[in-house]
Amino acid sequence: MQSSILMIHGFACGGDMWRPLSGLLEARGWRCDAPTLFQHLRTIGCASTELAHLKLGDYVRAAEDYARQLGDEDGTPPIIIGHGMGGLIAQKLVERDVASGAIFMSPFAPADCGPAFRSGAVAYANILLTPASERAGAVIKPWRQGAAWGMLHGLPKAMRDDILDRLRFESGSLFNELETLESESTGAGRIDTQAIRTPTLTVAAERDRVSSARIVRKIAEKYAAAPCPGTFIEYSGVGHWLPDGQALNRLVHDFDNWMRQVSNCAPVSLTASVR
Repeated sequence: MQSSILMIHGFACGGDMWRPLSGLLEARGWRCDAPTLFQHLRTIGCASTELAHLKLGDYVRAAEDYARQLGDEDGTPPIIIGHGMGGLIAQKLVERDVASGAIFMSPFAPADCGPAFRSGAVAYANILLTPASERAGAVIKPWRQGAAWGMLHGLPKAMRDDILDRLRFESGSLFNELETLESESTGAGRIDTQAIRTPTLTVAAERDRVSSARIVRKIAEKYAAAPCPGTFIEYSGVGHWLPDGQALNRLVHDFDNWMRQVSNCAPVSLTASVR
């Protein structure tokens, strides 16, 4: 049976970010499930302080529960697509062997591949300028100007405004953890390359101001050395928001072809590393 697709949103986002991509994939016959993790806490408006204490491991466990549920329903693990922070979560789920394949779109870097926020400092400046000790007990959200500059670079204004209106509050403790992943020796942000035994596709955007293409190439190199060597593709002329925008049709074509190869247990390849 063909695998379902589990789509994991990024930092400050919800499952609705996937509508443009999921709609096109569903038109090609795929079943897509795009939950909003901790939807009751990660609200668009005023958020509960209960959110402030969630950590990356909590997000990974929540996403893993969804993956296992889809696997039980289908009789085969899902293909996981993650964007930004969701791309980092997807890496952890592949390590935990709950995916039949995974696509990491402009992913946040694991501990050994570089800092999560250095290249996107402007996007998160309002958070970074708050002392870490104050963030730990707070709920946070990227400022509109920074998110527009970084996360949504290259998108039309009307599209940017719509996405900005739907940004969700996040955990300050989560942000602190993501900011210091490089110093982790264990934990949700460290991925064992030798445990990656299913196909992966790492995707970079040339003009990404959050997950720089240079860092994403380093992530791709990490998984190229896995027991199941990963594949890499970079889209030219586009920014961080790959799930919509001018690369969308190219991306849907490439993802559909790649996932069908994974579902059919065929050797996985792409015709070009830069498109």
